[in-house]
Amino acid sequence: MRNAQLKLGYNVQIAVDSEYIVATDIFQDRNDVWTLVPFLKRMEEKLGFRYPSVTADSGYESEEGYSYLREQKQKPYIKPQTYEK
Repeated sequence: MRNAQLKLGYNVQIAVDSEYIVATDIFQDRNDVWTLVPFLKRMEEKLGFRYPSVTADSGYESEEGYSYLREQKQKPYIKPQTYEK
């Protein structure tokens, strides 16, 4: 356990609107795919509204994310992981 600190990882999320940072959060999950929904929920709580569309890179693509965005009536612009193939 000497190097236990190497096993811990943090994932910083930043939301931008027109070049301005509008929200930030830190997650212990290293994978972006599991942070999208909790980040959007916290963003809505903090800002008091939700954006009509969400743009994200392929690391955030998941069925859970798409389902959540559909339920919230937000338009997803997420690059598919298989886009280059």
